[in-house]
Amino acid sequence: MRFLPWKLNLPKNPQFARTEEEYAATGAYETVSALTAKTCPTLSSTDVARWIENTIKPASKIKPKPKVHGKHRDNDTKLRSLRELNSAKIVFCGRTFEFQTATGTTQHGFAHDPFADTTVIIR
Repeated sequence: MRFLPWKLNLPKNPQFARTEEEYAATGAYETVSALTAKTCPTLSSTDVARWIENTIKPASKIKPKPKVHGKHRDNDTKLRSLRELNSAKIVFCGRTFEFQTATGTTQHGFAHDPFADTTVIIR
């Protein structure tokens, strides 16, 4: 039986997390533990934070910048900067995880708005 990958957006970016409190705000533990409960029933939030810190972050590479910057969302909003950071596909507790992070700024009129979105792909 073949399963399609799941794509989930985390509420906060784990690439910037360093402390237990910062990792707790990302939702990474809840995501990982819900999908690995059968294979790793004793997994703790500290285990997930250490896995991200010691495995996911070092395996992440900056994706080359896209050649075209321009209209974004609507005709008045412009993408000013973009940085994409993708991890390798890493097996953890019987599942394959891949973290994709996009950070940057958009401009609407004179306002510059930063954004940071993290998507986790689970197979």
